Amino acid sequence: MRAQLQGVRVEVLQERFGQLLRRALYQRMGQDVGGPGAGEVRYQLRVAPVLQQEAVGIQRDGTSSRVRTIGTVNWLLAQPGPPPVTLASGVERSIEAYNIPPSQFFASDSSREFAEQRLAETLADLTVTRLAIFFRQPDTGLVAPADPSPPVVPLPGADLTPVDPAARGLPPGLGTRFR
Repeated sequence: MRAQLQGVRVEVLQERFGQLLRRALYQRMGQDVGGPGAGEVRYQLRVAPVLQQEAVGIQRDGTSSRVRTIGTVNWLLAQPGPPPVTLASGVERSIEAYNIPPSQFFASDSSREFAEQRLAETLADLTVTRLAIFFRQPDTGLVAPADPSPPVVPLPGADLTPVDPAARGLPPGLGTRFR
């Protein structure tokens, strides 16, 4: 899986948050900040980050004392080539917040920068985890299947007898349910 992750190239992102996210993605995939060399690129990762901010601590004069930042990353993993083949895609989301100290512009600006840094790192963690899960799946044909999973052992007192969905008041066709 590590070899698969090291062959992923992240497209260049604009704006400061995009650059923080790209750097964090490369770090989590075990690569240099520049990414893999031209001959080592096996996959292309396209990410589209979006930041939304909302004031959550409103003072009596109407100014905010705390800001919540919601970061969303839409990502798409593809094999390069004419035409590129989409292998996987997803959406990751995380929330960070920071305080706005009164009459301290530089402290507020520094707090915002650190919150964006933490957000980029968290979103990179989530995205690389999803990529690792994708590469780990035996049906992708990209990695050898892992050792068979251990058998499922029910918890003491668990009843695993099938239950008819209609007996629970559910519409038919929902599949087998367990108690």
